[in-house]
This record gives sequence, C-alpha cells and structure tokens, in this order.
Amino acid sequence: MGYCTPENRDHGFAGTLLHRVITCPALQQYRDRFAPPWIASMAGLRPQLHEHITTAEADLLTRALMPSLEPRIDRPPPDATFKWIKAPSRFASQVQGYVDGSRLYAEHELCGLVARQGWAIAAYDDNRQLVAAAHGRTPAWADGIHAAELWGLLMATQSFDPGCALKVDCLSVQQGSVRGIGWATAPGRKLARAWAPLVAALEGEPRVTWMPAHCSEDHLDGKLLGDGSKLTVPHVRGNQMVDTLAKQAAQRDKVPDGQIRMVRASVSRLQDIAKWLGRVTAYANNFPLHGHGNHTIRDNDGMKPRAVFQQAASRVRASNMHGDGSLGQGASIWQHPRLAALRARVLSKSAVEQPGASEGAPGC
Repeated sequence: MGYCTPENRDHGFAGTLLHRVITCPALQQYRDRFAPPWIASMAGLRPQLHEHITTAEADLLTRALMPSLEPRIDRPPPDATFKWIKAPSRFASQVQGYVDGSRLYAEHELCGLVARQGWAIAAYDDNRQLVAAAHGRTPAWADGIHAAELWGLLMATQSFDPGCALKVDCLSVQQGSVRGIGWATAPGRKLARAWAPLVAALEGEPRVTWMPAHCSEDHLDGKLLGDGSKLTVPHVRGNQMVDTLAKQAAQRDKVPDGQIRMVRASVSRLQDIAKWLGRVTAYANNFPLHGHGNHTIRDNDGMKPRAVFQQAASRVRASNMHGDGSLGQGASIWQHPRLAALRARVLSKSAVEQPGASEGAPGC
C-alpha cells in the first residue's frame, strides 16, 4: 500500500490529518461504517479536497473548529422594557403576587446564540381576581434564566404594593432575597445591579416565598410552598399566568427562523465531525494488524524505520569522512560495516511491523 508522507504528491498517500479523516484507503471500511454520510462522500473529491480546501474548512475537518456564528445572528435590543397588561387600580388591593422569567430558544444545541428572555408579574386581590399584570424584556447584561427571574422579582417589588406577598418558582432567587445588602453588593456578585435595589426594596421583610413550578391543578396532593403551607389551585393559576406572559415577552424578540435553522445545521455538522475525529483518531492509533493476533500499530509507525535509517546514515556518513571531508573515489556509504549492520536490523524490523498492502496496514 505504501508509506504516507506530508510531502507525497500522490493524494492516496498524503500523510496529513485531512488524509486520515477523509481519504485514507486503509480506513475506508471504517469510514463507511462510522463516518457521517457527508464526510464519507468527500473521499471521491480527493484531488480537489487537498488542493483547494480553505483554512476554515481544514480547521473544521481536522480539529472540529469553526468561526463563530454570532456575527451572523441578530442581536436582541439592549434595553429592558416594561409593559402593563393590566394596569393597577388605586381602589384594588394587591394581596398575592406572582413572578416568573422565561428563556426561549436556549437548547444546548443552539449554544445560546438565539436565546431570548422575558419576565412577567401578576397580582391578585382577596377575591383571587387579577388586579395587575405586566411583562417585558430583561436588560442585555441580565443574561440567563436566573437573571430573568431576578429581574422579574425586582419589577414586582417596584410595581406592587409594599404589603403584597410574592411567589417565585426559582429557589435561588428566593434565597438571595432574604440576604443582606452586604451580600447583594459583594464585589463578586455578578448581578449586583439587580440584587442591590431588590434587597433595599424588601427592607429585610420575608415577603418572597418559593413555590413549585409548572404544576397541574389535578396533582396538588403533598406539594408545599417554601414556608410549609399547601400549594393551592390559585397558586397554580397565578404561576401559569406569569409563565405565559413571560414567554410572550421573550417571543417578541425572536430571531428569524432562517437563523435558527442555520445554527442548528452548523452545530449538527460540528458535532458530526467531532464524533468522527474521536473515532478515527482512536482507531488509527490502534489499527489491528491482521495476521498478528491482537497486535496493533499506529498509522504513523510506517515512518519510523525510514526516519531511523536516515538519521543513522547521516551519523555514519559523518564518521566515515576523510580529513578533507570526502569519502574517497568510488566509495559508497552503504559499504560501511556499521551502516550495513544497522540497515539489516532496520529492514528486518520493518518487515515484521509493516506487512505488505495485503495485510491492510493503514497508509496514513
């Protein structure tokens, strides 16, 4: 089959990472079995692939790297928004308040590139009637679902009556609301711009209670609020109300569908090549040597005997020179006894470790 070297002009023996991943004939069966179809199909483009591939394409195919897609995605507006769905009345008391945040298009395969956030608040009176509701967008610096929940709670404390009890379904936000101003303004507090005014507005009062999220009215048995009281149907309905409003707010800034499809396709392609690189690298470094039991070789083992031989030849040539630097008329370096013995040992070892093409040793 032959040895592969980076300087080999025969694309069948290019001896590069690209050759290993795409075109190595010794790995063809393994490639057909495990490589994604779009990678396997590139083997037919061998000459064009090696001669005309761009740097970006080579980085993708050999290292699973690609340029960031962020510059090609519409960025959300940087400023926060606030919109009343139902403006409060000075004649209606606000007894129970509910808070929620939402982060849409935040699946891991989208890498956070197209995520959009919203928050919502709602207040009810003693008769369990909705008396106030609002929603909006979080500021650009409040990134993440935790930040969306926190921003919603801040909006509730600034918009509802001071005596209105508030329910949130984010436990970490509820726990942070009862800490002091020192904790809220600590140098390492990432969202201190929201925590500080929130803690100041609450003034140390335990107005915020945690509640389970996304519960069904038919399955309330045994479910409790953070203060130990029972979860009730009005609690569930209040949570459902703010959840819906928060998603509506996040949906308003949705990026075009074409951009979402582009991100999904690019990430899927990146995952495909990353998985294949892991497989083919492990296989090429543990290639089964047929006819030799469980013995395996690496795909660069074929280069070792020749490299050792060339280095040894250089050393012997230097030691066999005359004082004037010549080898003498008609002299051949291969006639030197030390080199002849070394050559015999190297060729003998090469014959054992590197059988012919019929043995199926990799040509990478």
